[in-house]
Amino acid sequence: MSKLAGVQLYSLREELALDFAATIGELAEIGFPVAEGYAKMPLAHDSVAQLLKAHDIRMLSCHLPLPTEENRQEIMQAIEVYDLRYVVVPSLPREDFVTLDGVQRVCERLNQANALFQNNDVVFGYHNHDFEFKQFDGRTAYDIMIEELDPTIILELDTYWAQLAGHDPSELVRRLGNRSPLLHIKDGEANRDRRDQPMVALGTGKVDIPSIVTASGDYAECLIVELDSCATDMMEALRISYQFLQDQDLASGIQ
Repeated sequence: MSKLAGVQLYSLREELALDFAATIGELAEIGFPVAEGYAKMPLAHDSVAQLLKAHDIRMLSCHLPLPTEENRQEIMQAIEVYDLRYVVVPSLPREDFVTLDGVQRVCERLNQANALFQNNDVVFGYHNHDFEFKQFDGRTAYDIMIEELDPTIILELDTYWAQLAGHDPSELVRRLGNRSPLLHIKDGEANRDRRDQPMVALGTGKVDIPSIVTASGDYAECLIVELDSCATDMMEALRISYQFLQDQDLASGIQ
């Protein structure tokens, strides 16, 4: 198993707000070796970094706001504290993807943000939801992003939202190749007509996760479990999800 098992800490935002240290301890006990951060965690970056280090969990990537000249220093501080390899924009407003001009402006803004990291050992990326798959004359907004974004920008494919939008995540993973070293893995109904249905532990929904991972070949470095909401207890769902990745020989944990 060459891929790492990761967890997006946003999944546990409620638990972290109650007891950050205990929640990180539970993640370590489950066996997750990698965490992905989010912008508004309840503790300062240095405190989070210390807790993760104490439990042998690495912050490989972090979801942060769109980098600009104004917030660049704050983002660079997070990069340094966590020793990040990847900085990922978690989303941009849905209304930015309503028109073709809007999508092209999104690409311009992301390319400008990427230029801020040209002299740093960090990779910049974007994470999708479902609205990036809006059609424009036979092409989706995601197609346009693949074509118009600087090729050094990674696309952290959220496989669940891609499937919910009516696309085969395995085919998208193959198409992206080395442009998607981080994959968001989640499970549930993935039904556009029931978009707000809570997610479920990996292996208990309708997403063919083994096929997605197989399609990623040697390109995917980390499979990041993210459950935006959950039909059951979140920590238990993450425990089941981690065990699914282990049982299916899809990703490795803390050694």
